[in-house]
Amino acid sequence: MRAIYLLAIAFSSLSVGSALAKTDCSNVTTQVEMNNCTYENYQLADKALNAAYAKAMAFMKQSDSYIGPDEKRAQDALVKAQRDWIAYRDSACVSYGFLARGGTLVPTLENQCLAKLTEQRTKDLKDIAQGLGN
Repeated sequence: MRAIYLLAIAFSSLSVGSALAKTDCSNVTTQVEMNNCTYENYQLADKALNAAYAKAMAFMKQSDSYIGPDEKRAQDALVKAQRDWIAYRDSACVSYGFLARGGTLVPTLENQCLAKLTEQRTKDLKDIAQGLGN
């Protein structure tokens, strides 16, 4: 269901193109604008998450460079944790959207949830990237 929604957003953004770029998210007046703005906020949060993940992964790879080949790999643990977290986030946010079941508010609720959880995870990844005592 989430994939269908994201596909619909992608196609709608192609058709309205510059209209999305002109949305004043500080003064939304329609549900469509609210949906677009919350989606844009989520996209910004996702970009920050990806940057933090790259830094955390670099730290984990450096950490792994000091161990033997038969020991647990920090980078493998981070990959698994991130995949599990993405599945959790997506499911949790779809569930949150049911607060407005079938209504036009569903995308806004889901996008707000996605942005919030993504921002929280970004903080966690930044902590990992800094390592202990940094």
